[in-house]
Amino acid sequence: MNRQRSRYGRGGPRIIAVSILLFCSGCSIAETPFARTAGDYASLLSASAITIEYAHTGKLPSPYARVSLMVYRDLLIRLPKDLSTLDGAPGHQEEAHLTDLRRATAPILADPCLDHGCDWRRQVAKLREASDAFDESSQ
Repeated sequence: MNRQRSRYGRGGPRIIAVSILLFCSGCSIAETPFARTAGDYASLLSASAITIEYAHTGKLPSPYARVSLMVYRDLLIRLPKDLSTLDGAPGHQEEAHLTDLRRATAPILADPCLDHGCDWRRQVAKLREASDAFDESSQ
């Protein structure tokens, strides 16, 4: 019994330390408001691209895709538009590029291509380009 206690007693601090590290690996303590917002834009634009693609490849029913895209658009509308005012914002040139990408994706999100006969691949490519740029800026 004494032997078991000492074996578990020595491992206890290591288990606690590993648990804390695993828990905090998802923490965003040092994340700036800009990084958080850019990450939110990246996630929502990526989800929109996937939703349009899945609607056209038969992986997602069109009515579900339509509702999902409405939710993503509503969430994007709630995010700050003027990224330069956020703490941690990049320089003017990068911020202007992100603003241009956000504006370029707005018509896609307002009228996503979910029917046949439209250029859905172009929409997906633009959404992914914007998502990747926002993701890179959030790092």
